[in-house]
Amino acid sequence: MPTAQMDPIIEMLRSARRDVTPIRLRILLLAIASLTFIFCIFTINTVQQHITAVQSIGKDAAPSVIAAHQIEIGVQAMDADLTGELLHPQSSRQSQQFARDYEKWRVLVGKELIAAARNITYGETEAQSIESLQTNFGQFTAQAQSARDAHQANAEDLALVNYHAALKTLQQSLIPDAERLNKTNGDILETVFHQEESESSLSGGFVLVLGIALTALLVVCQIYLSKRFRRRFNIPLLIATATMVGFVQYLYPALQANTGHLKIAKDDSYDSIAALMNARADAYDANACQSRWLFDRQNAPSVEKSFSSALGKIATFGPENDYSKNYSKTVDKVEKQIKDGAKVNVPGFSGALADALANLRFTGESQAAFDMLKAFGAYQTADQSMKKFENSGDHKTAIEIGLGYDPDSTKYAFNKFDDALVRTLAINKEQFDQAIKNATNDVHGLILSCLLVGFLTIVCAYWGLRDRMAEYAG
Repeated sequence: MPTAQMDPIIEMLRSARRDVTPIRLRILLLAIASLTFIFCIFTINTVQQHITAVQSIGKDAAPSVIAAHQIEIGVQAMDADLTGELLHPQSSRQSQQFARDYEKWRVLVGKELIAAARNITYGETEAQSIESLQTNFGQFTAQAQSARDAHQANAEDLALVNYHAALKTLQQSLIPDAERLNKTNGDILETVFHQEESESSLSGGFVLVLGIALTALLVVCQIYLSKRFRRRFNIPLLIATATMVGFVQYLYPALQANTGHLKIAKDDSYDSIAALMNARADAYDANACQSRWLFDRQNAPSVEKSFSSALGKIATFGPENDYSKNYSKTVDKVEKQIKDGAKVNVPGFSGALADALANLRFTGESQAAFDMLKAFGAYQTADQSMKKFENSGDHKTAIEIGLGYDPDSTKYAFNKFDDALVRTLAINKEQFDQAIKNATNDVHGLILSCLLVGFLTIVCAYWGLRDRMAEYAG
């Protein structure tokens, strides 16, 4: 800046040092206005960061993650119902029941695809995944319908060929598309949360320091006027100071509460939801493999490998080969830890089910998750019984155990497992929604309040200093 332009500023500062009161009053007013402006800018920016984090986690990413899982679960269920329908005579009661279940899941997947399409937030990658899902879902249902039509016409060889085409679309296109959509939104959710977690303390602390500094400046101004003009209180400055103190005392805890509720939503609720949704998707994959093992006997060995892989993702119970012994030990240890109120941690127990049990936080969640663990064991026991009958040549009994609903069947155990899982999911989803609602309420109206407080502070400062400056005018 040229020296000529700096001269008035330098002269004003020199005048202030010479105890020229009007100049000092103007400097105080300018300092209050400037610091108020800076405080408002940083406060609004900080609050907006918190609002964006809540929006990204609660409204954009998490619902899309859930929709992606629901799509994956739905198409796996359709696969299981399709093989169940093809395993029974086309006019039988069982075949018609599987056909109704197939249609129920087809409608659900369609709704989830629409929900995902309405919630595109993160650009081309997400949009491409949803577009590919819609295209491949249409292809899968068309191929599945061809298999059903062939079965209706008693052309079982053609039904098997068409089923293989539908399965190829499912495994090579639909499932990868759903997983890609899940990963896109899940990665963004994790990034946003950790960024918010690392920045919230710093930004909130800086806003607090600015608020304290501005309050201190108002107090200094009040003291200066009291000593210089021998007046006890300057009412406008007193109003500005009290308002600022009250706002800062409300603002900082509100930001802290927002961070706390967001942590509950992510660490306590969403992490359990993600683990449970993974477990449910793998369970429906295993259930589909089980039906496929009975239907597609020529590919039974590879189907069995897929079944074991899906179960391993849900839960493994130790490095030894004695499954029943390891499972029983795990159940006993988990039950004891839950009763003792300890965190579930059993050596050798891993998988999505173990992750969910290790993150129990809410009322009713422990019992629902433990019911899920017990039903998982019953499901594997029924599966072993089914395969024993099939391998001994008793195909009819194997189908009754694998696709029936009596207490010894895999379907009965699977439904108990799924019911317990859905109950656990519902508890965490309710808590997630409540935490997001609380986090939203924490910062609701803070931006407007900040603007009003800033405006009031500047007006009161001007009002409080104007008459004192006027005393020295002309």
